[in-house]
Amino acid sequence: MSFQDLTLADALTVVDGMRQWDRRVVAAMLGDVGDEAFAVSRWQTDGPAWAVHQDGRPVALGGVSFQNDWAAVCWLIATDEITPQTWRKLARHARKVLANATSPAHEHYRHRVEAYTLGGWDAAAKFAQRFGFAHEGVRRGAGSGGEDLHMWAIVGPVKEKKCRQAM
Repeated sequence: MSFQDLTLADALTVVDGMRQWDRRVVAAMLGDVGDEAFAVSRWQTDGPAWAVHQDGRPVALGGVSFQNDWAAVCWLIATDEITPQTWRKLARHARKVLANATSPAHEHYRHRVEAYTLGGWDAAAKFAQRFGFAHEGVRRGAGSGGEDLHMWAIVGPVKEKKCRQAM
């Protein structure tokens, strides 16, 4: 099992074989986007993104997408092929990436890091809670098919802004 920087080939492979729940989330959040377009969007994430390889084959993708200088969104997609042992290692890796994104001392610090889960997917909600995300609320009917989307966030101290001096 290994972690590698995300490649387009890895993104295409995992998106093609993603779990049904992941596919439902993508459809709810993005509508009728094709697999190739979605894979390219993950590969082009503005922020750290990685692929998890198991037995030489990519089985999961994850990342932190920087929305701006102060906020980011965590994302994760997996195939049904991922084993419990790989899930445990993936969780350890994701904790490290998340710790960097939420540490004021890190260069990629964002004071707000978000995650979204689909209503009814209890396993995803538990996963977000285990990573320290606080449930902020439900965006009722916000999905493309009327699905409820749950909002989760980790919020830390605001970055100190460097003020420009008046000319």
